[in-house]
Amino acid sequence: MIKMFKDKDILDILEPLSELYQDVFQVDDETKALLVWRIKKSINDKKNPIVIAYVSDDNELLGGVFGYDYLKENYWAKQVNPYLNDDYDWFVSTFEVNELFVKQETQGQGIGGQLLNALITNVSQDNLLLSTKAVHNDPVIAFYKQHGFRVLLEQFKFKNSSQIFSVLGYQKNKVGY
Repeated sequence: MIKMFKDKDILDILEPLSELYQDVFQVDDETKALLVWRIKKSINDKKNPIVIAYVSDDNELLGGVFGYDYLKENYWAKQVNPYLNDDYDWFVSTFEVNELFVKQETQGQGIGGQLLNALITNVSQDNLLLSTKAVHNDPVIAFYKQHGFRVLLEQFKFKNSSQIFSVLGYQKNKVGY
């Protein structure tokens, strides 16, 4: 079952969401705490954050997707936007997808697609942007392409990071996109 949480209601699911994030990505407590901080900051900064969760019939959290408004002052947008194509203003009606994750035992069962489709349907913005690792990540990039995203930047490196990312975009109302 899909459940949507907005703004301060996100705090109701924050602990199990961050625990699942830590389990799926096998990250340390510091990285988990950074996710919690990002979510709380997005609430405090009034960036219209949304979490969409997939919960089983017995109320177990199986997946989640989190993001907020794509704004000029956002850390991620400041780094990515200068490299996006000049012929389109992504600051107009864009949602920044921060995280999408599904419990490993239930991956491949369509939960990620349901989460992404629910996000696309429920955000008011016409566009979505996200980044994902570019190296050894073909199944994830293919997943996003299957759901209508296209690669905007194939190899992007954030400041202070050695990892290479792909930046993908989705436009709801773009014909022939």
